[in-house]
Amino acid sequence: TPYPPAWHDGLMFVSRINARPAFYSLTPRGASADLPLAGGEAVIVLDKERLDKAFTGALQITPLGLPPGLTAGVTRIGNGPKEQYEIRLKSAGKVPKGQHVFRYFAYAELAAAGRGVMSGDLVVNVADKAAEKVEAAEKKTP
Repeated sequence: TPYPPAWHDGLMFVSRINARPAFYSLTPRGASADLPLAGGEAVIVLDKERLDKAFTGALQITPLGLPPGLTAGVTRIGNGPKEQYEIRLKSAGKVPKGQHVFRYFAYAELAAAGRGVMSGDLVVNVADKAAEKVEAAEKKTP
């Protein structure tokens, strides 16, 4: 196939939209959480701040790329200029040991224009706490 294609006469279509200021900010309180290998729960809190008074809606937050055996639920805490979202991670003890990175995706609309998108990486550390305590005790004894 020849390049450029025969139908291309050298013109290109270009579109542009004006940059708009953010109408909220979202910051993780901590970038990681510890979860026991045997199972349990861990919580990562995201702090949201409204930057535009016209924005009064909630965020839709979706965790993506969770490791097998881990589930996540998102809960909104509060309603106002500053509020929090909890990402509650749950395991029944089937998550592989180690450090797992997953992503959150936050979406919001202002005046029916879905333009508030943010995302970031978070970490869950899965460790066998009982085994670590035994190893630490063994290191202390001569």
